[in-house]
Amino acid sequence: MSGQGSADMSFRNTDFIADSTFGSYGYGGAVSTVNVPEVEFIECVFDTNVTIAGAAAGGAIFISGVGEALVERCVFTRNEAYYDNGGAIWAGDGVKIKVVHSEFTRNRADRGGGIYTIRYGTVATVDFCTFADNFVDHDGGGIRISDYSELRLSSSILASNYAGLNQQDIYNHLAAPVNVSIDHSLLFVNATWLNLGDGNVTEIDPLFVDRENGDYRLLVGSP
Repeated sequence: MSGQGSADMSFRNTDFIADSTFGSYGYGGAVSTVNVPEVEFIECVFDTNVTIAGAAAGGAIFISGVGEALVERCVFTRNEAYYDNGGAIWAGDGVKIKVVHSEFTRNRADRGGGIYTIRYGTVATVDFCTFADNFVDHDGGGIRISDYSELRLSSSILASNYAGLNQQDIYNHLAAPVNVSIDHSLLFVNATWLNLGDGNVTEIDPLFVDRENGDYRLLVGSP
């Protein structure tokens, strides 16, 4: 499903299961938007979506251009950007995206297993989210921040993500932390090139209820 131009888009209580895009350019296995003023996803499930192409981006969602996006109380699991970026979400080219109370698990990409952001003006605000067991071949198992895009993350958990080269949880393309802020969050593997603010804990098991079987709720006593 794709949208471009002046019309807003809204998805509520929608399941996107096993959708795919193919071709020379594969953008957004389930949903692709370009220069849409406002797009929102509320209480949606994205499961086993894939984009396969020479240039593939956003296994579940591709959002590009000016505008605002909201992702709230959504689940992203087992989505894949085949040999490219943003296993669940690719956001770039100036979009302002807010992701709250959402879960990213077992997504896969070349870079940015959960979320991949890129280019000036792109700002991702991520609050009360969980990123776990996402997998990338290169860097940023949970989140990758690229080319002067910005990340504002708080009250979130990043744990048990895997990166073949750099930073299992969050990778910042810049060798300086000015474009990233992290507060009151848990990072299972400590990360460099990040601006760790107040109330963070690192290298501590978050104590999921049953990670092996996909239950990422927290046990009593979780840090």
